[in-house]
Formats: sequence, C-alpha cells, structure tokens
Amino acid sequence: MVKHTKKKKDLQDTFTDYIEDQNAEDLIQSDEGSQSSDHENAHPQTKILTIKQARATSKKAKSSINSARKLLKLFKGACHISEETQVDYDSPETLNYILKSSIKIFPRIFVKVFKDKSQKESLKTSYKNLFRSFLSNTLVLLKQVRDRELLAGIFKGLGKVMKYLRYFEEYIKNYVKISVKIWGEMDKTGKLLSYGFIRKIMVKNLYDKVEIMRLLYLNYAKNSKFMTWINYVDIETMRKCFIDILGTDLSAGYQIVFTSLRQQSIYLAQVVKNPSIDRIKTIYNWQFLNSLMILGQSISAYKDMSALAHPLIQIVSGVLSLTNIPKYFPLKLHLVRILIALQNQRKNYIPSIAPNVIEILTSPSLNKSVSTKKLKEFSFVVAIKTSKEQLASQLYREQLIDECCECLIEHFASISNVVAFPECFLPVSLTLKKHVKGVKNSVFREKIGHCLKVVQENSDWVEGQRKGIRMVDEKHVVDGEAPIREKCSKILMRRLEIVNSRINT
Repeated sequence: MVKHTKKKKDLQDTFTDYIEDQNAEDLIQSDEGSQSSDHENAHPQTKILTIKQARATSKKAKSSINSARKLLKLFKGACHISEETQVDYDSPETLNYILKSSIKIFPRIFVKVFKDKSQKESLKTSYKNLFRSFLSNTLVLLKQVRDRELLAGIFKGLGKVMKYLRYFEEYIKNYVKISVKIWGEMDKTGKLLSYGFIRKIMVKNLYDKVEIMRLLYLNYAKNSKFMTWINYVDIETMRKCFIDILGTDLSAGYQIVFTSLRQQSIYLAQVVKNPSIDRIKTIYNWQFLNSLMILGQSISAYKDMSALAHPLIQIVSGVLSLTNIPKYFPLKLHLVRILIALQNQRKNYIPSIAPNVIEILTSPSLNKSVSTKKLKEFSFVVAIKTSKEQLASQLYREQLIDECCECLIEHFASISNVVAFPECFLPVSLTLKKHVKGVKNSVFREKIGHCLKVVQENSDWVEGQRKGIRMVDEKHVVDGEAPIREKCSKILMRRLEIVNSRINT
C-alpha cells in the first residue's frame, strides 16, 4: 500500500512539473523558430501538405519527438480548419488522414513513453506537454465532428490514455459535457460510441457520478420532447443507456431517481392546485411522459430502488386523474402500462389500473355516431393524443378497444398466480358485463367479451388451485402456470413485431 501511494505521488509530481513547464506554450503552438522581419505586416507563407508528406510525418512521429511535434502541429491545423493557419491541405483525403492517423498514433505513443521507466525525465516532460496539447485539440475536434468512424477513433484513442486524464480535471469536465451532448443528439451508433466513453469515466471514477447521471437525464428529457417512428429507436437507446449507467453506482442512481420524482411531483402539484387546459398541457406531453417512463423502467430494473415505486405510482395515478378528455386516451394507456410494469416487478396489486382502463372502455364518446371518412391506422406507440376526425373513426375506436383489452389482460397476467385473483377480477367483470349489455356496436361487444373470457378462465383456474391449499405461503400465490400468461406473451410478441416492422420501414 505504501509503494502504491509513493508511486501515485511520483506520478502526480511528474504531471505537476509538466503543468509548470515553461515551454508548454511553444509545444502547443508551432515549433518553428520565428525571427524578426523587416516587413512586420507581411503574412507568413502558407504551406500545401500532400498525402505523401502526411504519411511520412505520421510514420516518423512514432520514433522521434520532433516529428511528433510536427504531426501535432498538422493535427492542430486540421482541428482548427475554419481558422487561418500556416498549413493547407491539397485534398480532403489529406485532411482526413491527418485527423485519423493522429488520434490513432498519439495515444499509442503516450502509453509507450509513460510506461517506459527507463526514459529520461526531460523527455517524458516534453511528451506530457504534447499530451496536454493533444487533449486540447481533440476536444476542439470532438465539438465539431459527427462522423461515426472518426468519433469511434477519437473515443477509442481517449480510452487508451484514460488513466492519465485524472490529472487534467478541467479537460475531463469538458469531455464529459461534449460526450453527453453527442449522446443526446446523434443517432443510435453515435449514442453508443459516446456512451461507452462516458461509462468508462464512470467506472474509473474520473468524474462526479451523480453529475454525469444528472447530465444524462437532462439530455434525455431535452431530446425526448417529441416521439415519432423516426426518433423512436434513438429515445429507446437513451433509455437503455441511462438505466444501465444507474447500475454502475446504485447509490448515486437512487439520488438521481429520487430527485427526478420529487421534481415531477412538484409539477403535478402545481397543476392540481390550479387546474386548467393550459396547465394540463404542461403535464400531458411527451417530455413529461418519457420522464415517467424512464423512471419507471429504472425502478423496475433494480431492486434497490423498489422503495421509490410507491411515490411513482402516486404521481402516475395523479396524472391519470387530471382529466378524462377523450383525445388524451392514448396518453392514459401509456401511463397505465407504466403502472402495469411496476406491478409486474413488485408483484403487488395496484388498484388504480383497472378503473382507469374501464373509464376509457365505458366512455360515452365511443357510442357517438361514426364518421364515414376513411383514415389511416392510428399508431398508439408513438401517439399521446388524437384528432376529432380520429375520434369519430370506426377504425380508431376498434383499435382503442383492442388496446384497452390488451392492457386489462397484461394487468391481470402480472398477478395471475395471486390467491386473491378472483376477488380482484370480480368488480371488473361485473362492471364490464353490465356495460356490454348497453353497447350497440357488435364488434365492441365481441372484443370486450373475449377479454372477459380470457381473464375469467384464469380466475377459474386460480379458484381450482386454491381449493386444496390449507395454508398460503407469505407470497400469497398458487403454484402452476397460469393460462393467462400465454395470452399475454402473444400480445407482447405481437406488439414487438409491430414496432420492429414500423422501424424497419
């Protein structure tokens, strides 16, 4: 332990010497000597770099510090291409080569030099100055580039020298911020590349974990204000990344989820105190819904966060009770599925699920006259509200009934083996059977009747299973494979197939 501490202290002293080195500015800038000119206003002559010269310089940089300085100068010029420099490139191919070769070669050079204990201290100090310049210019490049191949090279190169980054906190902070921005704005590939780098920083404890998680959550919220099939994959990718990174430190993750829930509850309380259409819109939108979704999935993913399930259930139930305007039925179904997922994870019955689904099924708007106008199929996956034309459409109403029935089946499937299943289902059965008698549309009656039949079969099965039980275990469940489970699996598989087909097209 003493040797390890001494070794770490020596490394810190080495980097301190580097920071204090008086020649750092010369290494970051051009290394060519400048002499006084008789013509002070004369512009320096611009050199044209060819691909052949670029390859030669890159090759020599591996073994010579002077060549490494020259390559760094070319790399700096390429990173600041929008500014006036003393080097120009004969083609985009040359510029690309300088960028790609630099981010590939320099990390290897630094690792080799810093690991070699036989190297002279003065030479190491020079390379440390080059390292600082490399970090500075790579940061400039990272702010501009959005090419996948180049991004992959940058993050791979930085990963090799990551253990040396801990001595440059000002760079780590900037790298984290720009990486999180890339994660929020780019496509799936770019998100995964930047996330891999961010996760390494988390695992190696190079930056405050709570702050990284906070930045990721805020960027997720910022970039999930709208949902379409175009950005569906991107938002799903961000959700999975965020949930994964919570697992690297559950203590920090708990703080983030708790703080986010508290903020959501404050927004909801403000709307409940002064309800109005405009205020409800601040809650009934994709940004708020996506935030609840990611928090729900996070709590379901980790048992250590199960204590936060109750406040989330209260928030979701509060949002559901704000209004019963028919155009927001799709949003309500999204909220209901958040509750179903929590119920499935906790194996505890949530009484507010079934009433909210029944409220939609028994809505008077479904019995109004049907429009003859033909409309496209409505997509509930990427929609939270519908137009008046859709509400009057027979196709939409049939889809809405299907979604509600599927929600009921999923709801009861998540508690399929609970001993009290028949008692939980009884109020739903009585209410819907009474409602079906007054439904004029035969298609609606058939769909609701089929749903009741599926759940009733499971209710009968549980009654049969519990007849021979003398003592119920602490989990209050019966043994065996519940018949409703198979039906639920088919529903989930069909929904997944629909999502995949829409994404692919």
